[in-house]
Amino acid sequence: MESAAARQSAAAQFERLQQIGEVVEQNIESWVQEVIEDVIREGEWIGEGQQGVVLRVDGEQAQKLGEMFDEPHHEDLASKLLKVGADNTIEHEHHVHQRAYNVMEKVRDDTNYARIPMPIGSKRVSVDDEQAKERLRKIHVGDNVEEVQMLAMEFINGHTFGEFLLREVVKTLPKEQKGTYTDQQIDTLNRQQLVPIVQNQLHIEGTNFEAMRKRLQDHNKTIPQKWLTSVDNTLKLLHQSGIYHRDLHEHNIMIGNDEEVYIIDFGAGIADGKTRSEGPYINDAGQKTIQDESILLNYEPLTMTRADRERGKATAYLEKQEKKFGRILPRLEQTAHWQSAAQSPDAQTMNRHLTALFFSTGASGNADLKVFIILKMIEQADPSLRDGVIATFQNDLPVFNKLTKFR
Repeated sequence: MESAAARQSAAAQFERLQQIGEVVEQNIESWVQEVIEDVIREGEWIGEGQQGVVLRVDGEQAQKLGEMFDEPHHEDLASKLLKVGADNTIEHEHHVHQRAYNVMEKVRDDTNYARIPMPIGSKRVSVDDEQAKERLRKIHVGDNVEEVQMLAMEFINGHTFGEFLLREVVKTLPKEQKGTYTDQQIDTLNRQQLVPIVQNQLHIEGTNFEAMRKRLQDHNKTIPQKWLTSVDNTLKLLHQSGIYHRDLHEHNIMIGNDEEVYIIDFGAGIADGKTRSEGPYINDAGQKTIQDESILLNYEPLTMTRADRERGKATAYLEKQEKKFGRILPRLEQTAHWQSAAQSPDAQTMNRHLTALFFSTGASGNADLKVFIILKMIEQADPSLRDGVIATFQNDLPVFNKLTKFR
């Protein structure tokens, strides 16, 4: 049997181990606090949103931050500091972000998908260092500077899609309004530098991307189709897994210096959506959030040049008119006037044959039929005659106005 002395000795050893464990835990907590306070003091300010700010840390700081989450091999990290009392908790954001990252790991080497930055970990810590508190006040992390929520993740070198759009809009300014900036210098400006230029020179609010899209379209600016396609592919994969971002605006998509597209900021997201009909776009406060696909619909027109858009309009118009006039097209194509028009060397000759064709078919009083015939003829004839042919109908305003939509 175990003696009383042995039991007392074992109890004493257990108590000492508990005390040692408490000391170790206190030391770890103190070390964690020091690391995070160091990040707050020294981190490079990258950007901010409604819920907090993002700081960049590299070198020794990044290694210490990585070690804190048992991920010591990172030389460049982003640290998101979330306001205490924000609608979204850091634990929730980390959970959704991690789920999204895990799903996308299946296709990590497929460049047809937008990527998710690797999440490293999240912490809530108290802040005692006065310099760290002062930095929190300066970078607007709420009124409570005694505590901070922090999410660490892979840092993406690049710029947001919103910054890209702001830069392209600034480039459309006349030279005298750009000041001393060249297009190459504009590509180095960040959001805080670009917004005042857009507001002062164009009177467009820095968040009015609808007005910016219109200006870019008016100046025949385009964006790569690949960007939208990769985001679309990723959204489909996430939605199949019940993950919805719900805040996918222009500054939550990044274009990396590696030309890859990234989706960031899952603070408003959910990771357990069952079906679209269950209302995944209403947050806990009852506020409507952004439907993930909205950004794709908004920017699809910007993947096409003006000529592409006009060809698309003409194609859509012809498809509609085919239902009305398609049955008479084979008969028209057999006439001498059609065949002569198709072989016309210039716009005036084609116009003469088309006018005769309209008269012989009784189409003279039907603007839609005339436009249908003209566009079909331009498809078959020399494409370089398009603008010249359209110009010959200036005196026939109903026809001319319709044709100019497809110029």
